[in-house]
Amino acid sequence: MNANLRFTPLLLALALAPAAVQAKPEVYSSVPMLGTEEVPPNNSAGYGAITAIYDEDSNQLYYEFEWQLGGEADAIAVHFHGPANFGVSAPPVIDLGPISGNSGKESGVVVLTEAEELDLEAGLWYLNIHSNAFPGGELRGQMRDLSPLDSAAFYDPVRGRLKLDNVMVPTLGIVEAELDLILNSFPLSFELDQVEFELLEDEDEFEDPNDDS
Repeated sequence: MNANLRFTPLLLALALAPAAVQAKPEVYSSVPMLGTEEVPPNNSAGYGAITAIYDEDSNQLYYEFEWQLGGEADAIAVHFHGPANFGVSAPPVIDLGPISGNSGKESGVVVLTEAEELDLEAGLWYLNIHSNAFPGGELRGQMRDLSPLDSAAFYDPVRGRLKLDNVMVPTLGIVEAELDLILNSFPLSFELDQVEFELLEDEDEFEDPNDDS
């Protein structure tokens, strides 16, 4: 199976970051972000996704999110909200700055207080993307904890290979994957040479039928 995958700055930052960040990263994600997750739900055809990595030593939360709004809606704001469980609304906790556009991608880093850290780790944060069509929020995604992870990504410069642990794949669950570096590529690109999926909860293996190795 040959599928070219281009990794985002957030993932590469985790793969190549100092050991302090790699030691025991807390990884959070919400895929997909939908209008049906809003309170009350809306009928937006849009969708989004967020991945975030929290470093307890520095209290820094590295995040990257992207969005595609429904129709011709334009994004106007984005915040982390909390504390709130699924189906409950809460005020903004951290403003991630002004955004605009029907679609886009943003990344950055914020420093959390002790109280904010506790709420995030308790699953009481969500990302809310506001638009001119839905000022109260068009897309919402509850921050799901994918931790504990010994490492989410590890780059082996000798073999030129990126190993990904605990990758969430829709319909398959949590899997592992290894990817080969495409030489002379910039930004760095990798290709999926072969893959063996393992559902952790069921311990069933899924092998790529197109893999001849």
